[in-house]
Amino acid sequence: MNPKVSILVPVYNTAPFIEKCARSLLEQTFEPIEYLFLDDCSPDNAIEMLQIIIDQYPERAHQTTIIRNDRNRGLAAARNTLIDHATGKYVLHVDSDDYIEQDCVETLLKKAEEENADIVVSDIFREKKHATTIQKIRFSPDKTEYINLVLSSLSPSYNCGKLIKTHLYHEYHIRWEEGLNVLEDYHTLPRLAYFANKIVKVEKPLYHYIQYNENAYTKHCNEQFLTNVFAAIKIVESFFLSQEDAIQYEKAISAFKLMTKINNLKNADRKLQQKILNLYPEIQLNGIQDMVKFSFIDKLLYQLMQKKRLTLIFIITFGLNSAKKIKSTTFQLLKGNA
Repeated sequence: MNPKVSILVPVYNTAPFIEKCARSLLEQTFEPIEYLFLDDCSPDNAIEMLQIIIDQYPERAHQTTIIRNDRNRGLAAARNTLIDHATGKYVLHVDSDDYIEQDCVETLLKKAEEENADIVVSDIFREKKHATTIQKIRFSPDKTEYINLVLSSLSPSYNCGKLIKTHLYHEYHIRWEEGLNVLEDYHTLPRLAYFANKIVKVEKPLYHYIQYNENAYTKHCNEQFLTNVFAAIKIVESFFLSQEDAIQYEKAISAFKLMTKINNLKNADRKLQQKILNLYPEIQLNGIQDMVKFSFIDKLLYQLMQKKRLTLIFIITFGLNSAKKIKSTTFQLLKGNA
């Protein structure tokens, strides 16, 4: 088989989600697909469940491989291993707690070949426990403008759900930094986009992003989480500062640094808030307003950050998190009594 597309799926601790994910992949309308799953020493029975599902699609058996790590190495290393094994002209990353539309591969590939594009993006479904919404991804056909949207987080930086020419990873030596399992795509997608000849978008949602997996890395804000976040930012910043057109990306990176400070302040305990408050003291809102998306709370936290009012910041963020917990508990009680 000479697959046009390799679908790459790292599997770790996603037993409640793996069946829906796998079926959405194996039931694609497009035929010449290579399926690569990586078992990162999953502690649950996700791999056993996956094998049972694969056995139910014998016509796909010759297209499917499960790669097994001898130890848990994390998401970044898993993505690298999958890229190294991929033989398709294009790759499509799918997380094993997410799933895709049945015509996802066919639609993305058709767009790529019609437009001779290196990267194809689409809108996404955001799946919460009790609601599904469609996120219209901000996009620009101008490559520099699109990269700035990604760098500033005005457009999602994840690789999942995007069809990407495999040669970009190999020709430009783009890999994930092993051990950095938060914002791992933030330091890869902008570099892939920088070297792409053409990036296009399909104007329909094709990827279902699950936001209620409590085991996901992004659900936990701790010291290691913050170390990963700021290490990823450093990789991106170092790359773009080394380019001749670095000035075109400076504002977007500054905007992301500022939003990262504010977003992490909301989820950190007081000790971590002190550490976050001391990061990037040179970043000011002035000059980058068009690249940040501030809520009222964000604006308030920014003003308090400028004045280093840590106690007020803690009171506000503690109140916000308490309100979220009360709302969630109330919803569960009302649902149980319905």
